[in-house]
Amino acid sequence: MALIGLILVFKTFKNHVHYPVVFFYVISLFPSVGFWGSGTTKEAMMILTLGMIIYPLGLLAQKKFNLSSFLLLMLGVFLSLINKPYVGLIVLPFIFVFCVGYYFQWRKIILAISTIIAISISVLLTYAPKNMNLLDKISYKQRDLINLAKGGVFFVTDSSFCAFNYSYFENFDTIANQKIVVKKNTPGEYKLFGQDEFHPFEINSSEKNYDLYLVVAPSSSYFESTVINYDGWNLIKSMPETIWNVWVRPFPNDPGGNLKLASFFQNMALILFGIFVLFRFRKPNQAEFFWLFFLLGSVLLITFIIGWTTPVFGAIARYKVPAELFLLCALFILLKSKKITSK
Repeated sequence: MALIGLILVFKTFKNHVHYPVVFFYVISLFPSVGFWGSGTTKEAMMILTLGMIIYPLGLLAQKKFNLSSFLLLMLGVFLSLINKPYVGLIVLPFIFVFCVGYYFQWRKIILAISTIIAISISVLLTYAPKNMNLLDKISYKQRDLINLAKGGVFFVTDSSFCAFNYSYFENFDTIANQKIVVKKNTPGEYKLFGQDEFHPFEINSSEKNYDLYLVVAPSSSYFESTVINYDGWNLIKSMPETIWNVWVRPFPNDPGGNLKLASFFQNMALILFGIFVLFRFRKPNQAEFFWLFFLLGSVLLITFIIGWTTPVFGAIARYKVPAELFLLCALFILLKSKKITSK
């Protein structure tokens, strides 16, 4: 599946890059793409769906778009929303902008207007009702992943969801039918049903059975990051930190096993390639501006979503695969381009 997706990506951009063969081997053998795309994982399906989205857009740019292209595009969008919703939701508006750009003959004013609209909508969503509030959803997801990364004992009472540090695991007894009993008084946090905020408390020992939700050991690659905590200013000021954590770290002395070294060297190679492209930069044509808006805009949004919500280096290495693929495509386009032909 991943190979088919990469072939579709390659066929779309091969006329926009100077070294198409090198481009194909780089996107295919890039460590994280090759690793996560080589097994029965969501990432393999995701790479396929990205190819199913990008290839029809390439046909549209070449004026070869037809009914089968449209059906392939719709299927790719549908599968991406099911398989990796955060990728599908990010890519969807960029597809719309790309199509609008085509029908308006790649006018750059469309990109400026789209950027202003996107920023305005993002700001408004932080003030939206709770069920669609962007700030609330990011804060809740971050808190959820922090709890999982730190590990712990999680169970449900009659009115709340309770979380306890994994170091207190011996204070509990797990019994049959997914039940748990508190043996010793234990400090923790609780969240009332229908609310998002956790509050500190201490649960007393008793013989009462509670519904066990999850017991998980701490992640070895967990790191501290800015807690959003439903504060829009925290969201803004942590943007540089998210870029740093996603594209530069982990360092060799950061938490995690030896596999973090592979991520470190891969990040350094990508940064060096980016610097090389800056010295070999060339001005893209009108249509390629829209491709770059699609690719780099998706990279930026995926970076922020991952950086805001994910405090585990191992998870970041997996979640940012689509961003790495898009970034490689953008860098090769900026490095050199052949004149687009009808072949």
